[in-house]
Amino acid sequence: MNELNPFASDTDFSYSNSNMATATKAINTFAGGADEDILSWLQEVAFVKGVIGASEEDTRKLLLLKLRGVALSWAAEVVVENASNIRLESLIELLKQRFSSQQKTEISLSKFLTSKHPTSREEYTELLKFANDLFKKNYMNITLLTQVVINKSPVEVKALCCIIQHFSNVL
Repeated sequence: MNELNPFASDTDFSYSNSNMATATKAINTFAGGADEDILSWLQEVAFVKGVIGASEEDTRKLLLLKLRGVALSWAAEVVVENASNIRLESLIELLKQRFSSQQKTEISLSKFLTSKHPTSREEYTELLKFANDLFKKNYMNITLLTQVVINKSPVEVKALCCIIQHFSNVL
């Protein structure tokens, strides 16, 4: 028996910790840099998972623990709300969506953030489509994305947003 789990034997506990420690050392960190390949990193994780026989839960934790830099910041915003409930498959898909093409992502975000304020209905519609695409790909936190869209919106739309917010607070 061990102090953390009275139902587990000491050998079970040390074996599990030993495997997790080995996996943690064997897998490189992933920072989400333009020179890093998310698919190669995920293959490395899958290989180590198979070798040590890690559970889905341990692998999910390991993935999150090995993130650094931009990837860790992204995970803190996107994943942290569901960290204990998110399935391994979902986490992997989110990572692929966000980091598969880092350069493309950075160009898209830069283009969106530096775009001029729309002056026509067509330009505003394009802005909303662009924002929707960024949201679907998990490129930006929804709160920040909403703030940018409202900031770039025509005065009439901003006024409508304020009215809606006022009534939602009243109710």
